[in-house]
Amino acid sequence: MEISIGPGQVWLVEQAPATALGALDRDAMAHADLVLYDRALAPLVVEALPPGAYAEALPDGARAVSPRVLQFAADGWSVVQLVEACPGRRAGLMPAGNGKVAVIAKNGGAALRESDGGGGRLGEILAGFADEPVTVIFGPLSNGWAARRHAFAANGLAG
Repeated sequence: MEISIGPGQVWLVEQAPATALGALDRDAMAHADLVLYDRALAPLVVEALPPGAYAEALPDGARAVSPRVLQFAADGWSVVQLVEACPGRRAGLMPAGNGKVAVIAKNGGAALRESDGGGGRLGEILAGFADEPVTVIFGPLSNGWAARRHAFAANGLAG
């Protein structure tokens, strides 16, 4: 099964700072229009971000899907939000509308299983993954129009 980031999607990637990014998450970051990340994960972003990509740090203490992320996705941008995996973080995660949600559990970077359901079922879906780091895919949250890409001359890592 091939999974790739698309227009209007938000990929919320839980990641431990000491663990390398898996192939699925690395690919999503490489093809996303925008990457927002926890500052603790900056070294992973620097390693994974290809030339021409753009990323910026999230405000300290951000606990859920950023409103900035949701607005970009609603405008047709593909967005990755990379967050530090830690117990209790999921409690603040709010569903992004009533669109499709997929949750992929990871073990050593490999996709092990996938669950689908509406945004209202997110808590129920996440409960089945315990403390395992996951990637949560919301959307698409837009009408399906892809955002226009603009070329950067160098790595667009902000902050």
